[in-house]
Amino acid sequence: MKDYPVILFFIGIFVFFFIYYEVKKRLKQNVFQKEQYEEQKRLTEKPVIYVVNADIATVMNAVKKAIPVDTSVKAVFKGGNYSVESESDNVIVYHHASKITTGGEGDEFTAQIVLEPYGDNQTQVSVSIIRWRENDGVTRKAGIAAMQEFHTMVKNAVAEINHIQKQ
Repeated sequence: MKDYPVILFFIGIFVFFFIYYEVKKRLKQNVFQKEQYEEQKRLTEKPVIYVVNADIATVMNAVKKAIPVDTSVKAVFKGGNYSVESESDNVIVYHHASKITTGGEGDEFTAQIVLEPYGDNQTQVSVSIIRWRENDGVTRKAGIAAMQEFHTMVKNAVAEINHIQKQ
């Protein structure tokens, strides 16, 4: 019974910090960095879908050419590089690394590209950001810019294939 106030004190501290961090997170998402958070949601909530007039192998090769993979030691320290986490016949998972000095608050994310047959000699390309870094519920501007760049690279690869097929 003597330890009862001590236990209540620690429970109170836990509850205080839990509420503090939740309020801080919600304020960042809905007030202070609302536009940034909305862009983060747009990039991460659902996949972006393209339909390409080419077979899966052609699309896979185009995507691989469009996204530069660099696993050198220099790239790890410099950051901003892509590496392939996993790959199969129709799925490729890329990892975008942060600069080593940014630690847990960098622009690191993991993206997945899934290719599926779609009609006669067409391929559906599904691009998703499946993991990303947040600080108090919001991704840094550098992370959002890196995700946007990734989507642009895939979009350009798809557009190039469709352009080549039309000629």
